[in-house]
Amino acid sequence: MKTLELSVAGMSCGGCANAVRTMLSQKLGVDRDRVEVSAEAGTASVKLDSAPTPEQLESALQALKEQDFPASIVQGLG
Repeated sequence: MKTLELSVAGMSCGGCANAVRTMLSQKLGVDRDRVEVSAEAGTASVKLDSAPTPEQLESALQALKEQDFPASIVQGLG
C-alpha cells in the first residue's frame, strides 16, 4: 500500500476536514476510511493500492483549491 501526504490550508474545523476527506476519496477513487485528515495539523494522508494518474492528482488538488482548501504534495507515493 502506498501513502500520499498532503499539506492542506484553510481547514478550521471538523466540517472542513470532513469536506476535504470527501473530496479526496471521490477524486482519488478510495474509500473515505482510507483518508485521514487533521484540521489542526493541516494535513491529509491517503492510503492507496496504486498510484493515481497525474490527471486524478491534478483534479483532486484543483477541487480542494476551488473550495478554499489549497493543498500541496508533501510526500509522494512511497
